Amino acid sequence: MFDEIRRKTAQGPYEAVNYHRFADDIVITVSGHHTKRGWAERALLRLREQLVPLGVELNTEKTTVVDTLHGDAFGFLGFDLRRVRKRAGNGYFIRMTPKKKARQAIKAKIRDIIRHGGSTPTVKLIAKLNAAVAGWVNYFGSATPVAPSVRSATIWR
Repeated sequence: MFDEIRRKTAQGPYEAVNYHRFADDIVITVSGHHTKRGWAERALLRLREQLVPLGVELNTEKTTVVDTLHGDAFGFLGFDLRRVRKRAGNGYFIRMTPKKKARQAIKAKIRDIIRHGGSTPTVKLIAKLNAAVAGWVNYFGSATPVAPSVRSATIWR
């Protein structure tokens, strides 16, 4: 269904409507161009229509229409996404950052490993820390400013 919509709304290499999904989570992105006003609401309506025959309905608490052109942000799969102006030149980009809860969780895990390390040999303690941090960075590594929050939690301990 969505592949067909992407093809129909494409204007050259630019897609006016796109979707990103993982398991039962989905984000539908719609161009902010003034000619596309109302498309987000229509995409949401179309999604609801397509889910009815499957016996599935959207979670109304988690389903929102967000306008990133006006500074709104949204969360998806543990990331916060927001539109940010580029430092040099014109234009914008989407900044992905790990949600605060994810940053706090890895910091707590690092603290826990160190606090409960006791007489654990340093090599084993570092191996545990590396495993915890590597797993987190493997998942959140695609985020824009991922390193500073983890680096400060590991270096100063």
